[in-house]
Amino acid sequence: MSSEGPNAVGPGQSEDETFEAVFERYYRPISYYFSHRGFSVDESKDLTQETFLRAYNGWDQYRREQERGWLFTIAANIYRNVLRSRHTAKRWAIEEPISQLMECGIELPNSEADPASRLLRKEESDRVLAVLLELPPRMRQCFYLRFSHHLKYEEIAHAMQISIQSVKSQLHQAKLRIRRLIDAQT
Repeated sequence: MSSEGPNAVGPGQSEDETFEAVFERYYRPISYYFSHRGFSVDESKDLTQETFLRAYNGWDQYRREQERGWLFTIAANIYRNVLRSRHTAKRWAIEEPISQLMECGIELPNSEADPASRLLRKEESDRVLAVLLELPPRMRQCFYLRFSHHLKYEEIAHAMQISIQSVKSQLHQAKLRIRRLIDAQT
């Protein structure tokens, strides 16, 4: 290969061996590879770009007779890396915002409200407290640590000496039960 870069055509090479020609030939199949694995159109474009960027950086080492396999190997490695990083993010317990409490029908008290609003909130808080007392102790403790003390999943897991997955499960089950109990009251 000539030292003029990936688009240079060296002695004995035809125009279709340039990086640009390979890009044109394989852009759609690589993009389809990602979209077929459940990525959005934008994600597929980004991952396809990443594939060709890596191919461009390794252009000097690539063997022309294996270009399709080489490109799809790069794409498969990128795909595995994305799955691995998503799994890691999930394992490290990306926090759900406390605002998701509203999905359960629970609103956190607002101390700045006028006296009438505070009275209504007090009644609502009493109703919520009654619902929370119906939760199993471990579930109630997880819920309390998360939404009253604003602890992160990892901190709750450490405090209760349980796994992060258990914390997530307890909180999910608590939200479902609270929703059912509140719906039953109305």
